[in-house]
Amino acid sequence: MVNGHAFAAGFYLALCQMRGDRGYLCFNEMAFGAAACYHNVVMGKDKMDTRVYQQLYTEAKKIDAEEAFLKGIVYT
Repeated sequence: MVNGHAFAAGFYLALCQMRGDRGYLCFNEMAFGAAACYHNVVMGKDKMDTRVYQQLYTEAKKIDAEEAFLKGIVYT
């Protein structure tokens, strides 16, 4: 169970299970210019709505656990 922040590759770990009352998720790779890896794109689009994924990835937006739950990214 992820009990805190999950950025970059940790975002995918949080997709498995994250506490709904704390922590943040962020694809921060875009914030520092890293290229999107093929497997990250495939897994991200498989695990969440395409529009949600695109918004989070292209904007490097940081969201809290409650927003992640409301967007259907995490379930606990």
